[in-house]
Amino acid sequence: MDRLFTMRVFLQVVDSGSFASAARTLELSKPTATRAVAQLETHLRSRLLQRSTRKVTPTEAGTEYAERCREILAATAEAEARAGLERIAPTGALRVAMPSALALALLAPLVTAYCKQYPDVSVDITLSDRPIDLVEEGIDVAVVVDNMLRSDDVITRHASGSRFVACCAPSYLQGIHPQTYSELRNHRVLCLKSFVKRLSLVGCVKLHLTTNTAMLRLLALEGLGIAILPEFLIGGDLADGSLFRVLQGEKLEEVDIQVAYPSRRYVPAKVMHFVDMSLAQLAALTPDIPPGD
Repeated sequence: MDRLFTMRVFLQVVDSGSFASAARTLELSKPTATRAVAQLETHLRSRLLQRSTRKVTPTEAGTEYAERCREILAATAEAEARAGLERIAPTGALRVAMPSALALALLAPLVTAYCKQYPDVSVDITLSDRPIDLVEEGIDVAVVVDNMLRSDDVITRHASGSRFVACCAPSYLQGIHPQTYSELRNHRVLCLKSFVKRLSLVGCVKLHLTTNTAMLRLLALEGLGIAILPEFLIGGDLADGSLFRVLQGEKLEEVDIQVAYPSRRYVPAKVMHFVDMSLAQLAALTPDIPPGD
């Protein structure tokens, strides 16, 4: 029994909801698809699918096994792609997407290094602060924060983690520095709209809200107020004194930074090389906070 083949057939049946549809997608006969799943169930000694005249649905064991199959097949696809990287010279166009805040901290050195190493690849960059669908929008690689993806058929790699920091310019504050959220009532708070309730800021009377952290950083540097920003964006500002931390008595949120690319059997060399360089650059840019810590 070809285990990987039966896994692929099983997953396609789960996704399609029928053996006939799965067989058409995989260019197999329906009896072949049915036999492959039956072999898998016999091997596992477990019923993976509930069959009816109208639809096929996974059992509880089947649902859990399907998730494991996706991980195994994704890892196998990546291994196959990497096996051919050394003999394939990256060429063509590479479409990359990432949030504007990450682009400020990462994009220029990353793209410069990539283009110098692979001059036959042209990089097309999209800056997006909204959830994106890699497959529908034709994106080859995306660097995302907290899994801002709308497409399911993708491979994600944890790159790093970063904490949010409350900070302001020296010109904004004089005297006592606020240590807790309750002390922000008389201050202008610069934050994302989604943070108001999550960070207990509802009682603050002065709020300047945007959906773009890069803009919030510029406003903070101008001394407009206290900003809630990801550490990867303002590491240099904190180091040179342009901004300094406040709210030392509060633990702010953490974000997970991931590199994502569409799931496919053979990932192009231009994609895998960019993924590898992105992971290395992000690891150097931020102190890693493992997801869930």
